[in-house]
Amino acid sequence: MDTQQPTVVVLKALSEGADPETGELLADAGVLGRPAVKEALAAAAAALARRGPQPGKVGKRWTPEEEARLAAAFDAGKPVKDIAAELERKRGGVRSRLVLLGKIPPRARPG
Repeated sequence: MDTQQPTVVVLKALSEGADPETGELLADAGVLGRPAVKEALAAAAAALARRGPQPGKVGKRWTPEEEARLAAAFDAGKPVKDIAAELERKRGGVRSRLVLLGKIPPRARPG
């Protein structure tokens, strides 16, 4: 498979009217044959490609162990950007979790 993000590859294939796994052309009779749908899929693929690779755990549930590591690192004064890198999360995700854990107030911007 392509070295791009798997989601980008799938969206590109669908926007071109092809099966993402086999490369076979799809019948134009279905919803994927509609020009507006093809354009939307192509735009989504382009937006994701511009965004670039994301940390490994973006969008995944936080485990109790990760929350404990987050809290300990934050309490030790580690910058949010370093915590995010260690936990394979985005800085915004780390900040949001710190708010949920009661470590920072909403809209605070540490590190």
